[in-house]
Amino acid sequence: MQAPGFYAGGIWQLHQSNGITVTLDLAQDSAGNLYGSGRWGNVAGTVERGSAVDGTNIYFTIAWSNGPRGRYTGSLSADRRLSGLTYDANNPGGGQATWYTTQVFP
Repeated sequence: MQAPGFYAGGIWQLHQSNGITVTLDLAQDSAGNLYGSGRWGNVAGTVERGSAVDGTNIYFTIAWSNGPRGRYTGSLSADRRLSGLTYDANNPGGGQATWYTTQVFP
């Protein structure tokens, strides 16, 4: 794993192309591992083990309280914002959505 190239800890939102806005509350350790939770509407979720920042890439899975396991992968762009793809890891063929942040990451 590459050293983390940015810090993704804190409270921030990602906006999905399917109309869902997820609010994340993340902590990141010095190795780039991510811990925390997410929420959209009345649905809460927990970030699963194996989620991390690797170089300028981010990947995490959220176990949502309503059943799906949202797998998120993305990368940091030149403007220091994140964007990527998400899908339900329980149903990988069930479609995907793109996502982006308006948050700028250090």
